[in-house]
Amino acid sequence: PSPFVEQLLHFDYSNPAEMAVAVKFRDLELPFKVYNVPELDAANLKWTDSYVASGFARHNDYRPSKHKPLAHGSAEESTDNFFAFFVSKLWNPETMGPPP
Repeated sequence: PSPFVEQLLHFDYSNPAEMAVAVKFRDLELPFKVYNVPELDAANLKWTDSYVASGFARHNDYRPSKHKPLAHGSAEESTDNFFAFFVSKLWNPETMGPPP
């Protein structure tokens, strides 16, 4: 896909005046983005590639906690902002390329 120019309004979570406008947008079901959210900033620091990878099962995985459930699957990193859900029976390699 071609890059596109961002057109959504952005509101600063730590600014009460901007958040009042964001709440009005939410109530009107209009799209917007909120930034400077402490919980999201903390999650961004925590969820590194290695942290995410540690939650996936691998052959002979080291598992520091027996109570930690491991996911079965893989994680991928995209080179652009394109995202598509993969449903194998709906994937047409001729028009969509090789499946993920």
